[in-house]
Amino acid sequence: MHAPSPALLPADYALYTRPEAAQAARATVSTVDRWIADGALPALRVGARRILIRRAHLHAYLAAHDTTRTPDPAEAAAPADLSALLTYDEAAAALRVSRTTMDRLQADGSLRMYRVGGRWKIPAEALAEYIDAHTTPATCGPLAVHPA
Repeated sequence: MHAPSPALLPADYALYTRPEAAQAARATVSTVDRWIADGALPALRVGARRILIRRAHLHAYLAAHDTTRTPDPAEAAAPADLSALLTYDEAAAALRVSRTTMDRLQADGSLRMYRVGGRWKIPAEALAEYIDAHTTPATCGPLAVHPA
């Protein structure tokens, strides 16, 4: 599986695997696992074993913990263009899962998709909704969402 093309999903929805997040954070995988387990870093579980971290969440977490870091303009989220239709393989690549996992998501109705000309198409908006709905929010730290 390969990383999705930037045109498929907005940069805000780019996903890291745990090792990629550790590399980006210059930390170990066990440190990233601890951030997730402690509830400080939101994570997305896809399928039985795959745990992914949104790029935007990781960078926000790192920025909140590094007072010497100046924001990089390249990290600013681009406006979301969620009007595109993704193919089955493009959506699998964006979620970094196999076609079998995509089959399961389609079968249980977790991910909205449509038949177009005999092929499955997934709206980028539906993929973004899936990522948002299945990301476990941070329960502590600077990314925690506290009820008003």
